[in-house]
Amino acid sequence: MNTKKYIIRAFIIIGIVLAVLTVVSLILWAVSGRTKAEPEYDYDFYEPDFALDINDYPEYLEKDRSIKYTDETRQQIEITEDNYKKQGDTAEFFYKYFKAVKEGDHEAYNSLFEDKYFKKRDKQSRFTKQMVYDIDLRFMSKTEIDNDTDAVQYTLKYSIYRNDGTFREDIGSDMSRKQFITVYYNLKTGEAKIHNIQTEYYLN
Repeated sequence: MNTKKYIIRAFIIIGIVLAVLTVVSLILWAVSGRTKAEPEYDYDFYEPDFALDINDYPEYLEKDRSIKYTDETRQQIEITEDNYKKQGDTAEFFYKYFKAVKEGDHEAYNSLFEDKYFKKRDKQSRFTKQMVYDIDLRFMSKTEIDNDTDAVQYTLKYSIYRNDGTFREDIGSDMSRKQFITVYYNLKTGEAKIHNIQTEYYLN
């Protein structure tokens, strides 16, 4: 009799433990789902104008439109149209990046990413010319992937004057949100492609 009681009690205890574990697992799953989900943004955007001429906005032309790059030696370099070819691979790559953004060239923009980047994300659709300014690019680290490839991590911040939401919906006009960008540089071919971009949720 006692043996049967012990067996019954054991089954009851096991059942309770399994029930508790199941509840805890469901709670953790629910919390995980909420923390990983991207927040929703609600900004008032300007009306998109695909015929935009930045010369119509002298207040934008007065803003700092160069790329301020802090390199691995913590020296700041100003990257402009006149000097980007003399400033190394990083300067050349990000000059092309922001040239595509400023010209509203979504095809040129998409071409700067690895093909496998778009296996989990959609390509950037058509967007207007973006009036970006206060561009702050900073070197974080470099990792050797193989003999021919270096992965370089950067942080990037910039603002958009009169943002219309066609390029970025996660910031309003004149706001900035830090991004972490990893670029793969092929040392043999000289080709550079974005491997990954992650954006912080909070505003800077």
